[in-house]
Amino acid sequence: MRVGCQLVYKIKNDRIVAVEGKDGPANHNRLCVKGRFGFDYAHHPDRLTEPMIRKDGVSNTMSISTRQPVHAFRKATWDEALDRAAAGLRRIRDRAPAAPQAPGGRALAGFGSAKGTNEEAYLFQKLVRTGFGSNNVDHCTRLCHASSVAALMEGIGSGAVTAPFTAAEDADVIIVIGARPTENHPVAATFSSRLRSAAPRFS
Repeated sequence: MRVGCQLVYKIKNDRIVAVEGKDGPANHNRLCVKGRFGFDYAHHPDRLTEPMIRKDGVSNTMSISTRQPVHAFRKATWDEALDRAAAGLRRIRDRAPAAPQAPGGRALAGFGSAKGTNEEAYLFQKLVRTGFGSNNVDHCTRLCHASSVAALMEGIGSGAVTAPFTAAEDADVIIVIGARPTENHPVAATFSSRLRSAAPRFS
């Protein structure tokens, strides 16, 4: 579940030392374990902080250590990296129909993120359809929400949710089937004392 929690970072000497929830509409100061404690990656030594381009002559099939990427890659500016990526996409898009690989836009695809806004989703599919010349565009919710969308379509005629999970506090009855809300959706689970007390019985 993508909750959309708002966060407050505690910074000391330019490093994150703690995270707290903010009183946002989705989480109201609540955070799951990942949100509260999953910030060590920001300062991890393996994290890339600059664009890297594969060195000339280095095969894309060779094994590369994440701790020593300099053997296969070199640092680049953002402009150089973006130009290189765009040129690669353009080369595939413009490939001749007689090429042994899939021709043109059919060889390109785009996979959208559920964390984007509606406007960002629109721009993304426009990039794929008009920029890549491809209809191969999809969204991650087709996989992770396929079952819930099908059930909603059959039950109420619409694949959209009908209420936020905060509405659980206003419900007289909460039925949990085949789920572990406190483990899978910990922030949502905290919005109802009924749900918190019932969840263990549905494990």
